[in-house]
Amino acid sequence: MKKRITYIVNADWYFQMHWLERATAAKNSGFQVSVVTPVTELGIKESIEENGIKVIPWNLSRSGRHIFRELSSINQLCKIVKLEKPDLVHCITVKPNIYAFFLSLFMRLKLILSVTGLGMLFTSDRLFDRASGSLVKNLYGLASRKHYIFFENNDDLGIIKSAPLADSSRLKRVMGAGVSSRDYAYSDPAELHGTLNLLFAARLLQPKGLDVLFDAVRELNEEGYSVKLRVAGIFDYASPLAIAPRQIEEWSKYPFFEFLGNRKDVSALIANSHFVCLPSSYGEGIPRVLIEATAIGRAIITTDVPGCREICTDNFNGFLVAPATSRPIVEALKGIYSDPLKLETMCRNSNTVFLRGYDSEQVIAHTLSAYTERLADS
Repeated sequence: MKKRITYIVNADWYFQMHWLERATAAKNSGFQVSVVTPVTELGIKESIEENGIKVIPWNLSRSGRHIFRELSSINQLCKIVKLEKPDLVHCITVKPNIYAFFLSLFMRLKLILSVTGLGMLFTSDRLFDRASGSLVKNLYGLASRKHYIFFENNDDLGIIKSAPLADSSRLKRVMGAGVSSRDYAYSDPAELHGTLNLLFAARLLQPKGLDVLFDAVRELNEEGYSVKLRVAGIFDYASPLAIAPRQIEEWSKYPFFEFLGNRKDVSALIANSHFVCLPSSYGEGIPRVLIEATAIGRAIITTDVPGCREICTDNFNGFLVAPATSRPIVEALKGIYSDPLKLETMCRNSNTVFLRGYDSEQVIAHTLSAYTERLADS
């Protein structure tokens, strides 16, 4: 009889983008696979099910803190898990991790908890975020006494490893989502002849730093440099941190700014760029778009925060700048104009970073091995 794996995640589009390949590999290797997730679009649900994965709708607010709604979400999740009777539950993002761990205190569940970035919990000075961070740290530490926890970067792993009750033998590093070198093949960058092309491809959230990047590009153009910023992304209306469409409309009035919307040809967009930019102000897991950039061999501009600094080494395969300020980006890009050969070197170095283990085949093999290990573990 096939072993059952159930994924629990906070958004169907996130699962489709970052986890569907691994879940499909698990199904193809002999597991019966389902995913519990809020359904935002029928097309996404159908796309997941076309891969032989059962989608179970779940009423969950990603950002809400209404106690009765959260209790209702936990109760619904409990009923789903009882019906599914999974041999292994793989949870992804904070709320699914915490809620499933809570259920495991009363149910016999084997869990893998994936930490895809601790966000603002350990980079913010807000009292609420710091208090929440302390609580999450101790909960993860307690969870590791019985369950496996995956981390995409060493910063997050180190934070939880320092929790008083943490069992470091159950804390494991994975190399992000990984991308296929077949789908994101290396190519030489275009030579810099006049216009420097930047690409921002991410959810349209304020902490991702698009406003900072816009300010930097505007300043460069005002100083006589030719820099174009193309933006591919989706509006995340469910998030209180979403960038409003009217803001994108305002930026689009500038000739150097081009909004591309939600695109499926990200690999082509990256290939036609000199830099892939993500000046995030909060801790990430390892941003997929930066992995994609390394696969294709493009230089990176990102910030010195957890996850981002994991894949970018300053002046090696890009520029690692301070968050929430445009001036370091301006100065870095001015340096490229004075030394264009540096850009070519950075692009080659970026692909070297990718070869350290970010290919999806390696990530999938590691994940399936962990499933076998966890199922055999008491």
